[in-house]
Amino acid sequence: MTHPRTLIWAMLTLLLTIPQVQAQWELGVGVIARDAIQKGADSDPFVVPLITYSGERVYFRGIEAGVRLYDTEQHSTTLFARPRLDGFKGTDDPFLEGMASRRNSLDAGLRHTVRVGPWQYTALATTDVLGRNDGQTVSGTVGYVFGSMRSLLFVPYAGVEWMNADLVDYYYGVRDAEAVPGRPAYSGSDVWNLVYGARMVAPITPRVSFQGVLAGTRYGDSVADSPLTEDRHRAIAIFGVSYRF
Repeated sequence: MTHPRTLIWAMLTLLLTIPQVQAQWELGVGVIARDAIQKGADSDPFVVPLITYSGERVYFRGIEAGVRLYDTEQHSTTLFARPRLDGFKGTDDPFLEGMASRRNSLDAGLRHTVRVGPWQYTALATTDVLGRNDGQTVSGTVGYVFGSMRSLLFVPYAGVEWMNADLVDYYYGVRDAEAVPGRPAYSGSDVWNLVYGARMVAPITPRVSFQGVLAGTRYGDSVADSPLTEDRHRAIAIFGVSYRF
């Protein structure tokens, strides 16, 4: 397996060496709200700066950064990185007392999108590049593009996602030393989930726009059966306003 640091340095090298033309910057502020389906885990929303940069090949958008390796009207392949915000602390709630903290991490991966008219077919694969959960995912989604960036852009999507056993076990497993009455030991296995959501961009003025992303997951039994979870549904929303320079 490729060492996580090798992937990080590969991405940094691409970001620093690819020439950029016709770059566009947007700055703003956003709010991230998420469900933490682990019982008692902190799910308070938090404010983040929104920094959007779009060059010929490199981009930063919301909580994701990437490099467009190949891009035409019909096909695009992207190397990207984004945080995984599934972590929690044993001090978040009395139910989690005695649990070791599960840390947030950084996923990197490849995304390939095929565009056929307004339809978008996307396949992607990710891996944990910080070595915290050793997780991998593979997913496929279908989206439909309504409108355009000049007026109102709205792109709903739906699909399936596979998560490997290491990822499930890290965030939803209970180790033997953490087991107590009402929270038995549990080992997660790989799982298939349903994923769905939408992205929206709504111009307010020629330079100011509202941006929103809503992503939901309906987890399979390996997550839903964990003694740490109280629901098999989870959503994350990112909303903000930005100014284009």
